[in-house]
Amino acid sequence: MRNIYLLLLFLSAQLSYGQFVSAYHEDQLLFDHNLIKESRFVLSRSERPKRLTWVLPSFSTTMISPQLTYGDLYVEESKTLDLTLGADSQQDFDLQLNARVSYGGLSYRMQNLRFSIFHEALFDTRMSIPNHLFTLVTEGNSSLVNDNVDINPQVLFSSTHKWALGFDYQKDNLVLGVQANVYTGNAYLNTHNSSLNIGFEDNFFGFNFDKDILVQSSGAIDYQAIDSIEVVLGDNAISPAGLLSNLGIGLSAQFSYQLTDNFRLMGRLEDLGVIKWKNETQILEEQTKESFSGFDVRQSYLTGETINLEDTLYAKLDIAHRSADFTTRLQTSFFVGATYRINDYVTTGLLVRSKNNGINQLFFLEPFVTFYPLENTSVTLANFMQKTAPINPKITLRTEINETLGAHLALVNPWRVSKYYDTKMIHAQLGVYLKFLRGR
Repeated sequence: MRNIYLLLLFLSAQLSYGQFVSAYHEDQLLFDHNLIKESRFVLSRSERPKRLTWVLPSFSTTMISPQLTYGDLYVEESKTLDLTLGADSQQDFDLQLNARVSYGGLSYRMQNLRFSIFHEALFDTRMSIPNHLFTLVTEGNSSLVNDNVDINPQVLFSSTHKWALGFDYQKDNLVLGVQANVYTGNAYLNTHNSSLNIGFEDNFFGFNFDKDILVQSSGAIDYQAIDSIEVVLGDNAISPAGLLSNLGIGLSAQFSYQLTDNFRLMGRLEDLGVIKWKNETQILEEQTKESFSGFDVRQSYLTGETINLEDTLYAKLDIAHRSADFTTRLQTSFFVGATYRINDYVTTGLLVRSKNNGINQLFFLEPFVTFYPLENTSVTLANFMQKTAPINPKITLRTEINETLGAHLALVNPWRVSKYYDTKMIHAQLGVYLKFLRGR
């Protein structure tokens, strides 16, 4: 069990992190939802809005650790992790990381239509360790006579690329948009809700094993036996375009509706679809019960054979594994929200966000106020709220210079950047774009 636990910690240290939804499309929904910008009057060429937007390469990252953080386990003096601190905390360790790295894209506006094409790299990670496992590792099983324990850490890693071709259409006060997505996968690992229940008998030499195992891997691990697991993630986690052997399809969509001159509703659904994994796949699956009632030491005196207790336990923990294709759903996210324009300088609003972490959907609440101190420049102050981490201040800066160069910067808990490992939530997002071609 100690080997499995250390393996999961090793995997979690190799993974990267980031943002839920496409930064460009969220930016358009919040700040540039109106497609019809052509005036009914005849304008000079210099006064006409630009039609082509080139979105430069950008990134966004998010880290969420709602209970026990990495910093709570880290001892700076020795530069080590003290697992007894985790046991004493009575909290679970649940680190969730997400990243989007955009290669850039193009958006072209033509009257009430807007077309777009983008390429992004997506990374999702989750590492969950229940508190009772810290206690088991640090204190051993001496207190578990006539008791049982679940070995049930959870790990998720998904690395994919996405090519998105989309369009938006405006009809009066309603804007609808959809993107058709093609995905290519780098690597995938998910332990799902796998657990191993160990029941200890009163003689302390007997064990019962109740196995409920489902682990799916593509280019992540090479499993030979319970004591022979090789991590191959380093060779597959990142590639320039993903592997064509791992293909998927999906869609994203958004809407915006102006109810009144001051009140607007909006929403976006991101990455609804599936991907089929074929490269270096392994499926570990077992739903059986085993028992170990000790061994008769008298036999060793008669035969002279040495009894290896470790080998005996590993034999009972044998898990069936095979190489086969499998299909998974994407880590879908979405948000819905509303904005109310108080005047030309202040807008307030509320967003409800959700992100799939590989097991279930997490929900977040984001109330915000946006100020417009200058034309084409805004400052948004918000609070990114999560159930166990309700206070996470967020600031967003957006500006556009001479209707040509635009930039978008968002930070959650910005003063915690240097101590990211010791915070409940941190987020950074940067996007830059250029506009060309005046409308006709």
